[in-house]
Amino acid sequence: MLKYIRALKGYHFGSEEQWGPRDLTPGDRTCQVVFVDACLSGLAVYFPRMHKGYYSNLPASTDSRNIFYWEALAVCSAVHLASKQPQQQGAVKKLGIFCDNTNAIDLFKSYKAKPEFNPILKSSVNVMIAHDMEVRVAYVSGKENIVADALSRDNFALARWVDPDIQIAKFTPPGEAVGKS
Repeated sequence: MLKYIRALKGYHFGSEEQWGPRDLTPGDRTCQVVFVDACLSGLAVYFPRMHKGYYSNLPASTDSRNIFYWEALAVCSAVHLASKQPQQQGAVKKLGIFCDNTNAIDLFKSYKAKPEFNPILKSSVNVMIAHDMEVRVAYVSGKENIVADALSRDNFALARWVDPDIQIAKFTPPGEAVGKS
């Protein structure tokens, strides 16, 4: 994966500025914070500032994948969904993603992974480059990730109890990230 990133001519990957999701300014529409989660039955992406939640059921043939894979796919899905934000909201330039899986966080900090994760990383990097978006992934405890956890488990009542203004929609994870063309 690092060879792929290094081979991108004329692109400096990310800025040298140090920042994390907690540093993003709430009023800046070019900055978004998102919470992601996965369980063995679904994925979720939650944009608290926009009161938007997304969920996806996992494919039926997922026996060989572990939770780390699905958490990484949730992060990748957040990058894709942020890139599709309506233009009146302003294009996202900085995306802070909170995740409760330290393996997924390490994956997106190092961009080093086993081959099965390369499509997820490549898909994310391609979107980040196409939209000139910087992404940082940081840890959040499960206790602070209530809405994304609820969405991943199809517990929409709990998600609405925590965020009464939430709009919930189904999404499909990026095909290229899961090896589909």
